[in-house]
Amino acid sequence: MKIERISRLAAAVFLIGLSFVMAACDTTGASGAAGKSVEEPVVITKGMEASDLLSVLGEPFEIRPASPEVEGTEIWVYRKVDENVQMVVSGTVETPGMDIGGVPMTITDAVYTPATTRTVEETLFLIVDGVLVAWKVQRDVLERLD
Repeated sequence: MKIERISRLAAAVFLIGLSFVMAACDTTGASGAAGKSVEEPVVITKGMEASDLLSVLGEPFEIRPASPEVEGTEIWVYRKVDENVQMVVSGTVETPGMDIGGVPMTITDAVYTPATTRTVEETLFLIVDGVLVAWKVQRDVLERLD
């Protein structure tokens, strides 16, 4: 009876621990943006109310004044940042060695280095008196060998 109770308690503790581990493995989907993650394509049109844009995309990452400054005009910035790391061949190294018959030979091996590509995509929405007037997308790509 006592062993059965301990087994049930151990099983319950194991299941609770497993649920914490599974929840910790879930990704947050954050990609550098302050807005909410958009799963489905959304329709954005000129003349759309700013409140409708907020409900579709969430809060902007940044709100900038228009240039030149005009009352009631602002620029809403939504930002998406992606990073990709790949191993690329950055050179070769030659190692002297012997083959099975004892004949000297040279083995050429590739040298790999991580290369990071960072893409920052900003979508700028021009809001005038609470109405969407225009937008544009700016994309910057930075590549570097680490």
